[in-house]
Amino acid sequence: MEASFPIKVTYQGTTLRFREPVDSDRNLVTDMDGLKGRIFSLFNIPPYSDVSISYVDDCDDMVNLVRDEDLHEAMSQNLECLKVMVGNSERVCSLYSTGRTSSAPL
Repeated sequence: MEASFPIKVTYQGTTLRFREPVDSDRNLVTDMDGLKGRIFSLFNIPPYSDVSISYVDDCDDMVNLVRDEDLHEAMSQNLECLKVMVGNSERVCSLYSTGRTSSAPL
């Protein structure tokens, strides 16, 4: 059985959970473009939409996911699950800091 890692993505008040394959070092097999493509596909987001993608790090802070290095850093934190927010970066951070991640559209 192939090892995988859980990812929870929230976009416009909807949260979906899925698993992505990881290698023996617990790094995602996919890169940032692949993860972004999967997220866009799951939420029917047009391919060239101007959205930001952020995750909740081990200090409970929102951190932007832009490059492959950002994704590698996220995976190096021994998180139980990668919690990702998609949308306008100011709106996402505002919703996260107030605890309102599922009630208001982005």
